[in-house]
Amino acid sequence: MRILKAVVIGAAALMLTGGEVNAQQPASGLQDLVGTSVGTTGYQMQQRGYTWLRNDKTSTDIWDYWRDRNGRCVTVHSSNARVYSLVYAPGIDCGTGQATGGGDDYGHDYDEAFDTVCGVVTGGQVYRYRCQAKDYYSGRHRVATDLRFPDNFLRMVWKGGNRVALMFEGMATQYSTFNVNNGETTIPFEDKTYFFLSDRHAAREALQNYR
Repeated sequence: MRILKAVVIGAAALMLTGGEVNAQQPASGLQDLVGTSVGTTGYQMQQRGYTWLRNDKTSTDIWDYWRDRNGRCVTVHSSNARVYSLVYAPGIDCGTGQATGGGDDYGHDYDEAFDTVCGVVTGGQVYRYRCQAKDYYSGRHRVATDLRFPDNFLRMVWKGGNRVALMFEGMATQYSTFNVNNGETTIPFEDKTYFFLSDRHAAREALQNYR
């Protein structure tokens, strides 16, 4: 059985459409809802003029996306029916700006391709590959990435809260989180950890020494 190869890319801090607030900044006027039940939060959000759009789910957590009257996007993170955070998210997560809608849709103005090193850690073993990546940008924001392995393909759509939608070839969309450190992006998925040199300079240096 071949090793499923995939990775993620780092995303720059995104600015919201409709307001000069940073993604991951606590949403103003909503912090009293931290710790309340999901039902209470949903009711209060509606009373305060927010519109529910959609959600992303993992086995233990849910991220609900809401939009206020000014078009600002807010993500409500809950687990076991209890709310843990309410933060601003990139407008693209709520289908504003260049995005074509919610879910895993994304819009872009241009793309850039580059060669890099990627791989996967599984069973204590590290596997590295030469890969080709293509970043998609909406304005100055990176919204999605295609990653082509020698025998596999992955599309990644970047979300708020260090989350990413993973679309492996031939598989349903999966969701996970990612981390960026020293030009390398890592993502835990199932029982593996995938990695990817998302920094162009680091990728060029790694390829020069690649064997």
